[in-house]
Amino acid sequence: LKNEVVDVAQIARFTADHKIECGGDKMEHIERICEENKKVMIVTRYRDNLQKIADTLQAKGYTVFSIHGDVPVSQRQAIVDAVDLDGTEECVLVATAGTCEGYGLPSIGVMVFASMDFSYKAFVQMKARIQRINALKKNVYVYLISGECDQRIYDSMMLQKDFDPLSC
Repeated sequence: LKNEVVDVAQIARFTADHKIECGGDKMEHIERICEENKKVMIVTRYRDNLQKIADTLQAKGYTVFSIHGDVPVSQRQAIVDAVDLDGTEECVLVATAGTCEGYGLPSIGVMVFASMDFSYKAFVQMKARIQRINALKKNVYVYLISGECDQRIYDSMMLQKDFDPLSC
């Protein structure tokens, strides 16, 4: 699937995990996934990446919510509630890894890892945000891989190991 835009609706029929090798431009894949799904959660490691993704999607007319380290913990539940409301038909939640621990988002069926955290524990915690007993949809996890470092982080997570960032 190298350098292809993938139909996530097709992926959902076959697997819960899907890796896309995107050769540098992850935004094209993110936009396509958002077009094909009503509610999407996008996870990124860094806030500047989060801001670029959120700005691009907002400029295209998407309702975007963001959670990152500068959002007070006391305000995060209100954001989660707004995303998870039945009346919120289509929206995107963009979050930095680790900032959503403890929150459940059963109305989101697709989680996109634009970049992954180095910690296996944080990775599992992020996946658990949409993986709930009361989940309204099948969970699909999409991993956008661009370059050797992304590949090595992905490999570490699949082996259930932390990644050493000094090895990149």
